[in-house]
Amino acid sequence: NMFLFFLTCFQLINLLTLTYTDSVLNYITKRFKIPNTMASFIPSSYQVGNMVVIIPLSYFGSKWNRPRAIGIGVMIMVIGLGFCILPHFILPSPSTVNANATNLCLLRHWETPKTGHVAVHRATDLTTPRNLPCNKHGTVHNPALLLILGHLLIGGGAATLWPLGVAYIDDHVVIQKIPVYIGIFVATTLMGPVFGFLLGSLSSAIYVTTKADQLRPNNPAWIGAWWLGYIVAALLLIVLLFPFYFYPRYLPVSPQKEAELAEIAALEERRHMYPLTVAMLLELFQYITCAIRRTLSTPLVVTAITSYVAMANLLAGVSTFGSTYVQRMFNLLRSTSDMLIGWFCVPLGILGTFLGGYIMKKYNFDIRQTLLFTIIFSGVGAIFLATLFGLGCKVQQVAGITVPYSGLDNLNKTSLCNYNCACPKGEFSLVCGADSMTYISPCYAGCTSMNQTSGFKKKITYQNCSCIKGKSQTAVTGSCSTSQCNGLLALFMILVGIGILSLCLCQAPVYVVLLRVLETGDKSLGIGLMAFSSRLLGYIPGPIWFGLILDRSCIYKGPLCQGKALCYLYNTFGLRMSYIGLSLACSVVYMLVFVVTFVWMESHTEKYEKDPIV
Repeated sequence: NMFLFFLTCFQLINLLTLTYTDSVLNYITKRFKIPNTMASFIPSSYQVGNMVVIIPLSYFGSKWNRPRAIGIGVMIMVIGLGFCILPHFILPSPSTVNANATNLCLLRHWETPKTGHVAVHRATDLTTPRNLPCNKHGTVHNPALLLILGHLLIGGGAATLWPLGVAYIDDHVVIQKIPVYIGIFVATTLMGPVFGFLLGSLSSAIYVTTKADQLRPNNPAWIGAWWLGYIVAALLLIVLLFPFYFYPRYLPVSPQKEAELAEIAALEERRHMYPLTVAMLLELFQYITCAIRRTLSTPLVVTAITSYVAMANLLAGVSTFGSTYVQRMFNLLRSTSDMLIGWFCVPLGILGTFLGGYIMKKYNFDIRQTLLFTIIFSGVGAIFLATLFGLGCKVQQVAGITVPYSGLDNLNKTSLCNYNCACPKGEFSLVCGADSMTYISPCYAGCTSMNQTSGFKKKITYQNCSCIKGKSQTAVTGSCSTSQCNGLLALFMILVGIGILSLCLCQAPVYVVLLRVLETGDKSLGIGLMAFSSRLLGYIPGPIWFGLILDRSCIYKGPLCQGKALCYLYNTFGLRMSYIGLSLACSVVYMLVFVVTFVWMESHTEKYEKDPIV
């Protein structure tokens, strides 16, 4: 029981770490100016490390002291977490620029051009913006490489938990009780993603240096303490590791279990009577090749693997960038979007998976009924995802980026009203003007002074803003929000929740179909092929596709520094069309696989009996 407790805690922290990375990935990209495409390799590297290690580990693990091997794996996870934390401490802290001083319009007494078009200005004029300082340590690839290396180690170390931990339980628990222990292990660790997003939400409320000065989470310059969760996870693993590492290789077992182990030992002894030779290895290789070919020649196995690959791409993309999408689309705080994903969408996915298994158990569906079940609910999920095309805030009206300044017909960040301000190129500190227009910064709004209230919640009002027309030439920190988005967010989350629940209802039935159509000796191979394929073709590339979509939807970037620039503003319409489109494509492929298989089965009815599969 204590072994199960430690193993469950390790796996819980493992899944917590993985989803915590998804939660704070936005701040990592902002802190080190890493494009989303490159940042997507960070969570993908976890799957690479896990996939490379788990196959040889599953074979050689039986020859080792399993608790000791798991302890070594946990040590590797701690080292990996150390690499993830390292960039925060070895690189210079981000500058907490005081917007009161540097973001204002610094008026110079230069002659205003007589023409009303900025394009005629010469490079010697102040229309050529002053550049923001480029910190060479802020954009080098080293932070991303350290984080990728850290997640490779975390994934490799975590590979010991499932195969060796479950095998150790199997060695010491009678067969009748094993499902109970495995059920407790799986059900408890499924809460890891929920706690991961919760921890990410809490970390987002703390500034990266823990001293925010006058910055607040609603300020675009805010960077959450992305490194804090890795420290929490590392400390928890270290505390649990010390008593666990000294677990013996074997524990006392009941007489019934001793009889089971004696039978297994007799089989192992007979197997080792024949020494392994090169000829036997070649024969083994041929046998494995034939077994793989035989397994993949079953159409329903291909169906299960293909559907899992499609679903893995969807789940990987949504878990990695779903929170970023909600944040950008509805102009939310990062902590709020993390809470919506972690405490609403993730539990619904877990509920759908368990509910699908319960329905299969209760109604004893045969293969055709199971395929119809998956077609119906995957179709429902695709329909609800398709409705998301029409739900999202309009493209934010930002002067000079999405709409022209007053008096201009073309888009240009510099206008007559801020001509003499010499605003830094790539500056981004959104303010909302009294004219309900959002401006890139107080400088680009032409604001020359400010007023700040005292107290904990300090409110800054910028004054004398020459670009703001009307009686009140003032602006406040942050973008102009619209009431239209508030109602859409609730509807969006309801539709997303129903879509996720419907799609996850199909997960357990697909798994059961795979086991039903394979011979007893090929079941382990079929499960292994599905797990391997879903990682190689799903969980690893999935975040990369979605990260590429985010980068392509960028319409305003910060200053170029060593060839890299951070995206500050997205085309929300283009982002919605691309992100929802790719999500819908994955769900449609998921459904079409079942449709094609069902049509094929209808023309080969003699091959499959209508027996229940559970």
